[in-house]
Amino acid sequence: MKPLLFGSQPGSTGVTAAFYARNGMTGPASLMESSVGYFASASSNAQLDTGAWSTSWALQQPRRKLHACCGYLHSAVDAVGRLRADLGDALRHGSIEVRVPPYVADVVSKTAPPSSGNDARFHLQYCLALALCGSDVILPEHSINFKDHYARANVSAAMARIQVTPDPALSHYHQCSVAFDDGSGTQRTVSLMAPRGSPNQPLSDQDVIRKFHLLAEPVIGEQASSQFVDALLKLERCDHTPEIIRLIAR
Repeated sequence: MKPLLFGSQPGSTGVTAAFYARNGMTGPASLMESSVGYFASASSNAQLDTGAWSTSWALQQPRRKLHACCGYLHSAVDAVGRLRADLGDALRHGSIEVRVPPYVADVVSKTAPPSSGNDARFHLQYCLALALCGSDVILPEHSINFKDHYARANVSAAMARIQVTPDPALSHYHQCSVAFDDGSGTQRTVSLMAPRGSPNQPLSDQDVIRKFHLLAEPVIGEQASSQFVDALLKLERCDHTPEIIRLIAR
């Protein structure tokens, strides 16, 4: 439900509000900051501070989810990817220590193999093992077909080499440190403060389009996916949006 609540519901609410406003509905101007407004209901001693957004738009700093797994895992997956790019085949042997904030370790560090598709999406060692074995992006199929992926000898062996360490010096789930030690003197550490897709490491337009093709083509095919992207990039010139939605109907 979370993607529906965080992604679709706010957009749907905004569209509904626009229709209401177009038809004459109004509301209190101080809905947020009045003595009985949202801020007073949701917090104590709240103050409205618009200074941070006086010269920029929050929509220009989007958070786009690249990996199909819990956001707590993204930085560590990207750090392992950087190690794999640097070390190549050397990463197949040796130990991996992953340092994350304690609250992250509490939620996503597991002591047993993934037991369900949902568990796989929240399983730090499993997703890191996939990254160690060559997956640049965690895909939906890694959770849907988790039994098949875990059955791969290289994935289960990689999971056994991963140690997760809670690090109180790390406070945000974007922060992590991944250290590799081959046992014979070769050591390498990658620390990240933000994963790909976060405001500090934004995806490019082409990255977003590539992700759409990656997810949509297995469902609606390459041609329909390309037509949808072309239509969406011309959305401001479209009179009837249902025509666009029909392009992604199976």
